[in-house]
Amino acid sequence: MDQMVDCEFCGTSVSGGSAFTCTYCKGTFCPAHRLPFNHACPNIAEWRNANPGKQKVLSRKPESRIMADQKSLIAGGVLMLFLIILFVWIFRIV
Repeated sequence: MDQMVDCEFCGTSVSGGSAFTCTYCKGTFCPAHRLPFNHACPNIAEWRNANPGKQKVLSRKPESRIMADQKSLIAGGVLMLFLIILFVWIFRIV
């Protein structure tokens, strides 16, 4: 069985297999705080210099994905409404 370790940022206990060690500050963190910008890494400037442009992709807010899902759901609903109206018009059910 894996040894339990505490996240140095939030104190959550995680199994050793789920814990992450930061390459830049050598701290041990839970999955939620594994990235330097999530645990206020003192060496975050080094991380930014090592990965130019990558942090933009990693720091994307999950809300943007939710908005995309909502937009596709609305588009699907509009398409379904159009198909129902077309079906009714073709077969003159009304």
